[in-house]
Amino acid sequence: MGLWNYYFIAKFYLYFAHYMGFHLGMNLVFALFLLLPLHGTSLKTIRLETIRNILALPAGFCLFYYDTWFPPFYRILEQRRAIEDFSGGYLLELAGRFLHPLVVLTVLGLLTVSAVAAHKFRLSTFVVLTLLAGIPLYAWWSPFFDAKPAIYQAPVSVADNVQTRASVATWIDNGVVPAAMQPLAHPQDQDLDAALQGFYQEQAARVVRFQPGKAQDVPFDLIVLQVCSLSWDDLRFSGEDHHPLYSRFDFLFTRFNSAASYSGPAAIRLLRGSCGQTSHAQLYVQDRPVCHEFSQWAAMGFTPQWLMNHDGRYGGFLNDIQQRGGVTVAPEDSSQAAVALKAFDGTPIRRDYAVLSAWAARRQQQSPLKVALYYNTISLHDGNHYPNEPAYAGTGKTYPQRLHVLLEDVNHFLDDLEHSGRKAVVVVVSEHGANARGDRMQIPFMREIPGPSISLVPLGISLIGLPSHPPHPLLITRPSSYTELSQLLAELVHKDPFNGAQNEISARSAPDLQQYIEPLGSTPFVTENEDIIVMRYGNRYFIRYKNSGWTDYQM
Repeated sequence: MGLWNYYFIAKFYLYFAHYMGFHLGMNLVFALFLLLPLHGTSLKTIRLETIRNILALPAGFCLFYYDTWFPPFYRILEQRRAIEDFSGGYLLELAGRFLHPLVVLTVLGLLTVSAVAAHKFRLSTFVVLTLLAGIPLYAWWSPFFDAKPAIYQAPVSVADNVQTRASVATWIDNGVVPAAMQPLAHPQDQDLDAALQGFYQEQAARVVRFQPGKAQDVPFDLIVLQVCSLSWDDLRFSGEDHHPLYSRFDFLFTRFNSAASYSGPAAIRLLRGSCGQTSHAQLYVQDRPVCHEFSQWAAMGFTPQWLMNHDGRYGGFLNDIQQRGGVTVAPEDSSQAAVALKAFDGTPIRRDYAVLSAWAARRQQQSPLKVALYYNTISLHDGNHYPNEPAYAGTGKTYPQRLHVLLEDVNHFLDDLEHSGRKAVVVVVSEHGANARGDRMQIPFMREIPGPSISLVPLGISLIGLPSHPPHPLLITRPSSYTELSQLLAELVHKDPFNGAQNEISARSAPDLQQYIEPLGSTPFVTENEDIIVMRYGNRYFIRYKNSGWTDYQM
């Protein structure tokens, strides 16, 4: 096989090191094609060999890509318009992420050793024997010593935690399913398809209806801060899971599923949280008005407002919020706030605290009794860079620093609200994770596959203006999504937690917050984008691409 031996040797290493998969049958066929004897005159043989290599080059490339866990190539073609908006520097950085220096050096070293060994051994024999015996043996033996982990959030009981509010990170387990918990049998495609359809049918019947008559005298603002690119896994990876912001919340969802890996769908799902979770396709068809969260708040006398630290033009985000999310008001101008970052397309991103503090100052001068604010920030989005740095300077490396600044800004904003004297229910929820760590199926910061490390995100709620707070956040540990958030907000409206806050007796003790989470339901883990669905079944996660069957999600 000549130089093609090195192709297979490189793939063997990447497979055994868990950097890619390996489709045995197709690789065997490709190897047999390369080994097929060519008969004829010397000149004819040379020509046939040349033709074979010309045909083998694109076939080998396609097979190599097919063996990886990257999304289907057609997804890249479908996203070409979005990619065209990326700056040249950002494209250069993205290209560099696919070539990890240590892996490249290891492969080069292995190929060098193979080239030396080729002087004494027939590499073709080694390759064929490995294809015929080595990989099937490994595939059979690996489950006994190499159980594949999956993200898992075990239920946590508040009663079992005596830590202070500063130690919230210890309440979120490390996300690994022990091998003993993994089901031995692989469910059939029809089992998983039936489970998915049952999920959609169950969710279609769920609607949270607010009762306007009970909300006319609600004395608080609703402030929803939606953060792009932050998951529990990103918090752990960046070392920010101990940040005091998450210990100051009154409610904290530990198994909240954002159900998406991109901003537009996540924002639509949040703003339609009054209804159960739909398929991705249903986000872009006519929906029921009752699903629009902010329309319901407006019906209860809240004045809707909308604020961002970016222009919202990329990916049609403005249209998603207005036409599909039901926020009919125009976004407020934030162009006077200080520029903190430049986005991957070169547009400015404003400092979060500068935007939020300016809004708070305006709010103090406004006459509406109640405001419902939707705020969206992309400070953590991949490709962001500081104005004085080039876009190709490794923007992923700045993620922990940008995350720390964002958490500090939100924490500072909550301090300001506490000092303002106004009462507010503040929701801090992520659109999706950044995938800062990466896994076997996606390089760091790639979000094409909405896996659990991307869509299991933190959601905290702070009741600004309570006379006193519980000693630690009340944890909602059941699998949850936007409908549970909507249910909790409805409970806060119908049973005002601020009632009697001016009473000297009630100010001596924290309110009983358990009553607000007892009625909440649960949403099983299903997350998706246009062509990919990831679903939890038992204690395992399964992935399905468009027009294909289900496979294990490789962490």
